[in-house]
Amino acid sequence: METQAFQQLHEDVVIYADYYTNEPQILAAGYGFEGIIGIPGLLTESQIGLAVQAGAGIVSANLNQNPAVPLRNITSAASVIGVTAAGYGNVTDTFLDAMPIEFSHPLLPSTVDPTDIQITLNTGEVVQPLYAALNPNYDFNERQTMVVFGYFGNRLTPGTNGAVYPVLVEVVADRTPLTVVTANGLQSAVGLQQTSSNPFVSGPQLIGAKLSQLSLAGDYAPSSFNANLPNHGYAYYASAIDRSLYRLRLFTSGGFSPDGVSGFEPGDFERYFILHGIDSQGQAFSITEDQTTYTTSDGVIQVLGIAELGSGLGSGPYYTEDHDNQFDIILAGDEAAISKIATVEIPDYTTTNYSPIYNPGGPGDSPVEGFTYTQPAAPQIFPVFNSLDNPRVVSYASQNLADYIVDTNLPVAFRLQDPRTGSHFWTASSIEANDLVTAGWKFQSVPFAVNPQDSFTSNIYRLYNSTTGDHLLTASEEERTTAITQGYIDQGIAFTAYTTTSPGLEAVYRLFSPLGTDRLYTTSEQERFRWEKLGYQFEGVAFWAPSFPSDSTITPVVDYQQFLRYQNPAASTPTDSINGLPLAQLFDENYYLSQMPDVANAVGNGDFLSGYQHFITFGWNEGRNPSILFDENYYRASYSDVDLAIANKTISSGLAHFLNFGHQEQRNPSEAFSQSDYLTNNPDVAAAVNNGNLQSAFQHYITFGADEGRLPDLFLYNEAYYLQHNSDVANAVASDIFADGYEHFVRFGQTEKRDPSFLYNETMYLSLNSDVANAVTNGTFKSGFQHYELFGRFEERLI
Repeated sequence: METQAFQQLHEDVVIYADYYTNEPQILAAGYGFEGIIGIPGLLTESQIGLAVQAGAGIVSANLNQNPAVPLRNITSAASVIGVTAAGYGNVTDTFLDAMPIEFSHPLLPSTVDPTDIQITLNTGEVVQPLYAALNPNYDFNERQTMVVFGYFGNRLTPGTNGAVYPVLVEVVADRTPLTVVTANGLQSAVGLQQTSSNPFVSGPQLIGAKLSQLSLAGDYAPSSFNANLPNHGYAYYASAIDRSLYRLRLFTSGGFSPDGVSGFEPGDFERYFILHGIDSQGQAFSITEDQTTYTTSDGVIQVLGIAELGSGLGSGPYYTEDHDNQFDIILAGDEAAISKIATVEIPDYTTTNYSPIYNPGGPGDSPVEGFTYTQPAAPQIFPVFNSLDNPRVVSYASQNLADYIVDTNLPVAFRLQDPRTGSHFWTASSIEANDLVTAGWKFQSVPFAVNPQDSFTSNIYRLYNSTTGDHLLTASEEERTTAITQGYIDQGIAFTAYTTTSPGLEAVYRLFSPLGTDRLYTTSEQERFRWEKLGYQFEGVAFWAPSFPSDSTITPVVDYQQFLRYQNPAASTPTDSINGLPLAQLFDENYYLSQMPDVANAVGNGDFLSGYQHFITFGWNEGRNPSILFDENYYRASYSDVDLAIANKTISSGLAHFLNFGHQEQRNPSEAFSQSDYLTNNPDVAAAVNNGNLQSAFQHYITFGADEGRLPDLFLYNEAYYLQHNSDVANAVASDIFADGYEHFVRFGQTEKRDPSFLYNETMYLSLNSDVANAVTNGTFKSGFQHYELFGRFEERLI
């Protein structure tokens, strides 16, 4: 049976992870080190001689301390038990070699297997690894590196008689082909290849340097790997998320160590690195020290230190870092100045006061004569990629509940809905989610990430109103207490999340149903807009979380046909119709009974079998609203001829008129549905209506369109236009990385100034509305489009 660590490392969750090139590549695949993984009997420092005999470096200065220094700070050798516990599966082989394989994009965790890799040796022999895992690159915002163990060669340098070493690494097809997560969707990595470097000739290298705003999103790990957390820049250099910090993430081949065993410390910047740039006046500058303010013509820059190491600030023999392939140089100051950083340098330690950098196969402080250790890094200058305006990150979570392990504290939230009441439910427990599905609830999506291993998070409490069916999520202790006094049942902590915004976090909007029976939480502005049009009240931002591509085209009406089938899948469907409109698909049982207490009492007394029976017998003639899609008062106020006909008793109700005549006359049934807008949004429906194949737009919507996720009114976004004019997005949608083009537009496209349709031009709107342009520049709005949708259209601004 696989360990929990193994299962967690194979769970398909990637959060705000960097990518370094447009197309997937293997950036590096160097031979790591030889023969020091899986040392039998190596459990404590009392067995350190076993590591020495295997040729592992040790730090003898850390021996015989009280209390004992962690074994990983004494040697880079690992025991069989330790490798198994690290998530590599059931390890039985010993004295293994290691190879980190660094990709340009994060890997889809469930596809990481040793059979993904084929290694060609200098002898012509082709071998495969025996074990593979994402460890130690387990943070959700990393995951670009898989480390493989096996038998790949020896320590003899090329040209030496008997030398064996890798020369080529390839990704090959297997039962679950290795897959990468890209901005254009999931892509196969099969066929990618890279030559292999030899660590006994040259040391580790920089393979990526990316400058961006510091983000909390995904900078944490599954629960089995939280010993070194939190280790992001805010945890080190800020008491709260109250200032803008910047991150220069260094991506390395093989990891960096001062001696091949020890880890870097937060204050080590000036021992290993120099940053170079040219300001707007053409003046070159270099940053050589941390905690020192440098002034350029564009403003000030300060290196605070290094992060992505151990838990918090620290130093000395007991400070343990995560030994992965990422290091973050944390910067503060003026973004205009910071943006001019152009290169990062690893100086020549042999001619300067700088220190050498090894991979984990280095000598430690007590090299043993007769053993060959890996070499230090050569001097190098690497270009910095500026991602301050475009973070170049991807997120992904499996939308299949069955893909998640049995756990009560997962890093994602599950969204479910009770088809009998329409009420939604949120949980980070796969056990709870599966129990609800068994009880008849419908699993809908995995919309956002929760439970970050971070001190900046807050508890999100869940409370339940057994009378209305509402599930309330709140981070407010005051609201929690008030809800309990109002009769809500406190169900404890649902999960943790952020209550302050930060780059990479999306607002989770909270909406309350007009009936008081449901609260909805969504990061989708598109979905928020739809539910508000259907009467849900926007209550503000509940919390902040990284979001995942997921389906937000969920119809808000649980029609009677669905209601019956969820109660009994074999139930027969009512076929009642009036003038071509199927009444069961217009009718919402829960809505009807909640709005009509006299009917609810009659059903309770057995006078009617259901609200639906009352509706088809009396309700439609009495003008009772069957669902939020029809509003009797709206209809009569909008059409005076109908109101007059009712007064003259020519027709019984506005609903009776709409069913018999109004929908064919393209009259609107409520504020929630516009016939003309629906036809504009759906030219295929318009053609069918014009050809006489359909009577009306409304007929199509309740019969087909709602289930197809079509919008009930005009929106300045046009899916066909957006995909036609953005082929990269079309490819991403086809690859299922986005549910539709609109999801891309809301998350990325609007900030990239992509136009949503021929009806709206971002550049024009900003030029016509300078106050909006300033608000976008200041970060108040993501785009002019966001302002227009929320405010501008009501202010009758020109577009």
